[in-house]
Amino acid sequence: MRISFLIGGPQGRGVETASFMFIYGVGSAGYYVYARREFWSNIAGGRHSYVVGTISDKWPAPAPGNSVELALTFDGHAVLEHVFHLRRGSYLVYNTEEDSKTPDSYPMMAKPLAERLKHFAKEHGFEPSVRNFVEYLRQNGVEVVGLPYNKHISEIGRRIGVTSPVMLARFVNTFVVALGAALLGLDEEYVARGVGFALGKKADVIEQNKKVAAEAIKLVGKKITTIQPRSPGVKRVFWNGNEASAYGKVVGGMRFVAYYPITPATDDAMVFERLIPFPVSKDAGELAKLERIGAMAFQAEDELAAVAITTGGAIAGARSATVTSGPGFSLMAEALSMAGMMEVGMVVTLWMRAGPSTGQATRQGQQDLFFSLFIGHGEYPKIVYASGDL
Repeated sequence: MRISFLIGGPQGRGVETASFMFIYGVGSAGYYVYARREFWSNIAGGRHSYVVGTISDKWPAPAPGNSVELALTFDGHAVLEHVFHLRRGSYLVYNTEEDSKTPDSYPMMAKPLAERLKHFAKEHGFEPSVRNFVEYLRQNGVEVVGLPYNKHISEIGRRIGVTSPVMLARFVNTFVVALGAALLGLDEEYVARGVGFALGKKADVIEQNKKVAAEAIKLVGKKITTIQPRSPGVKRVFWNGNEASAYGKVVGGMRFVAYYPITPATDDAMVFERLIPFPVSKDAGELAKLERIGAMAFQAEDELAAVAITTGGAIAGARSATVTSGPGFSLMAEALSMAGMMEVGMVVTLWMRAGPSTGQATRQGQQDLFFSLFIGHGEYPKIVYASGDL
């Protein structure tokens, strides 16, 4: 089984929280999930962000392609943003209260996309409203689940004793995830697990959201498939790329990380720091005598210093690393050359952002790969690994 999915909505309105609920719920049922997120550098405000991924019963879950089979949208902007990513047989969940809106209703929509939507609608003889695009999708084989979100959430809120508009607005992500889970035939128990994971230790909020999810599931009368629980008792790992990199350093024997903060590399070092001291497995041979293994993460005053300090850690006998991104990596050139001259080994994790100079801190890139082969002056050996998939 393989199902591609998308969760989209306004930046800062809980898209990432919704993705945590959805992915953790599906994963706890025994499935593998691979997902990536696209978001902007502003914390909140109008711009569209989304998470796209793939659910699979086999390892590894493949990366998503250009089309999705299940689109869970928070608003009309998300519908319009992904009109061209849906195909015959796909399922779309959307808010009918956004029906009358057009590309002009969303000032933060990229102008090329807005113009493309208007041109497409004109070419096909309809006004460029959310309603008309949804109808076009329906006529072309997309299954549509359209519901008035706010109306249903308000009714559910009254039944569970929540009437605050602020609190009701926060139920949207749970409501949308539950609709998607219902289409997949995912049992309510696993949706509840996802809610608990995503919302942390807020017991009262978790219980309210579990009730919202249970009520939302009842609103869906159709299913794409039925996700049956598999591999009960098998533990699953839920982490993002930064966490995977940090855990890799721990498992690889790194005991010292020096860094200067820069998006998106900082989380790598901070996760490493959070794990200190490292617990020791009972199967670790001689090391099993120790309950914990010590390590250190050090924030330097700049990137040049970070490499110099990492070099010192390596000379002192610790497996040492630093983490950075594009402009920070450029500043490391002189110190990396010094490490090369001294024949001191270290690991540099280069988190590539898009664009030159400061670029786009929340967008991925791979254009620095060639640069990493030749950074620094003089000639000294480097081993460059570029991850292809997980």
